[in-house]
Amino acid sequence: MPTVTVQYRLINSAGHHRQPRTGPTWTALPGGSTIAGQPGADATADAIPVEGATFLFWSASDGEGGKTTTNQHVSQTIGANPLSLVAWYLPVGGDGTGGPAVLLDAFSITIGDFVDDDFATVTSNPALTAQANVAGVVPTDVAQTLVANGNVHGGAFVEWIGTGSALGSTLSLAAGISGFSIATYRTKKIEVGQIDLNIREGWLIFGGIASDGDGFVIPIGGGPGGGPVGPWGPFVAQVARLLNIGVSSAAMGRDGIELQRSALGKLAALTKAQTAQIGKLQGPVR
Repeated sequence: MPTVTVQYRLINSAGHHRQPRTGPTWTALPGGSTIAGQPGADATADAIPVEGATFLFWSASDGEGGKTTTNQHVSQTIGANPLSLVAWYLPVGGDGTGGPAVLLDAFSITIGDFVDDDFATVTSNPALTAQANVAGVVPTDVAQTLVANGNVHGGAFVEWIGTGSALGSTLSLAAGISGFSIATYRTKKIEVGQIDLNIREGWLIFGGIASDGDGFVIPIGGGPGGGPVGPWGPFVAQVARLLNIGVSSAAMGRDGIELQRSALGKLAALTKAQTAQIGKLQGPVR
């Protein structure tokens, strides 16, 4: 069974520098646990009070995907890989800039840690872009606007976390504000899900597809209802589209459940119609 690890980490903001890092990105805090997880079950955890620090966000990472949340409570479905749930904290008044300024960084949800890649452009003052990516800080004596890169460290941009007002990949920082802003990235791995087929709705197909000509089918697992069948081109094309929707929506987690349900419903209807076509050629399926 995959392990589920819960950890608490304090971001080392003093002397913040991204390229190269001037020291460890974070310090481990007391607490946490490691347990055996059950694939398909939900792993949950809650933030704990940390003296002299403020809770910033949770990250859930399994080496392939994951998520972040600024809620004190995190819940993540366990997959096949070990899952790491990490609560990230920022020292109170610890931006270390002498302000007003905002510290910046890029976080890979996939690996569950900060990365050093260039990740943002200061569109309000492009001359500050290098400083933002190297030192990881932008002065806010005047208002600033940043745009996160679309892809960093093999992952796509997800959202900004922390200080400022975000609209998509654009982050707006008000004049005089101080704090910490983090651009998050995630690699989504799409896998073909296992679709359970009823013995009367699944068919082994011989010929007929490649050339869209006549073919021959038999039910998966045996039973009556097989026989010759006409062109399958339209049916196969529609099935392929529905499977693509189901597979793609699987990467959306719970948000994709309705899309999956709809795709499977339409797939069942298409299969039933194709079964009826076979029945006209071979006789009724009993």
